[in-house]
Amino acid sequence: MRNLLVFTMIIACSVFSLIHTAYGAEDWGGNLGVAYWKPDWERASTDGETSGIWGPTASIRYKNLIVSAQYFTGEFDITVDGGSTEYTADRTDLDIAVSYRFMRYFYATVGYKLIEFDWDAGYTIDAEISGVAVGLGTAYTYPSGFLIYGSGAYMPDLEYKWNFGSLETSFDTTGITLEAGVGYLLRSANLTGRLGYRYQDFSVDEDEGFGNLDDESKGVRAEISFFF
Repeated sequence: MRNLLVFTMIIACSVFSLIHTAYGAEDWGGNLGVAYWKPDWERASTDGETSGIWGPTASIRYKNLIVSAQYFTGEFDITVDGGSTEYTADRTDLDIAVSYRFMRYFYATVGYKLIEFDWDAGYTIDAEISGVAVGLGTAYTYPSGFLIYGSGAYMPDLEYKWNFGSLETSFDTTGITLEAGVGYLLRSANLTGRLGYRYQDFSVDEDEGFGNLDDESKGVRAEISFFF
């Protein structure tokens, strides 16, 4: 619910941006759309499969400054290594970023990352990974409308909160996110389609002694959005 409230605020700001654009404020622009991601979710002791997680995306641009967000939610089938029992896990991913475009085709980003997931294995597993991210990205659109893009982010100081039955604790974690792909701008309809590959990896500090909580998600990501 908290994630949805945050994203509602982003959508409201995007609508405000659309109003500015409609009145000819050319410095303003943005995107509203929906994204789909089908990651394989692997940890040292569990594997997760999904038919896909999805959710809204939004961005607001003023000149070279861009505020963006994306939210994914969905279910995974979880199996524990060495076992045959399958569990259902609910998971949400939220990314919020502030970017500055420089050299026309490149941008630098500071953002916030939040992942929440839980499932019932006879006891409740409830976890959250959150913290600040910094990164770089690039995007280039050819005159034909074909585009290529890529981005990478590093999260140097994440907090991994872990509730395992009656055990409640947290760990220092680092992470990376990488994404690259292609797309097409249909200018006549103000639509953009993208198809790429997204990789996320989170590693618990070795000094913590809980390497079995290391977390990796990777898979195809698709998005369609309306740009203004």
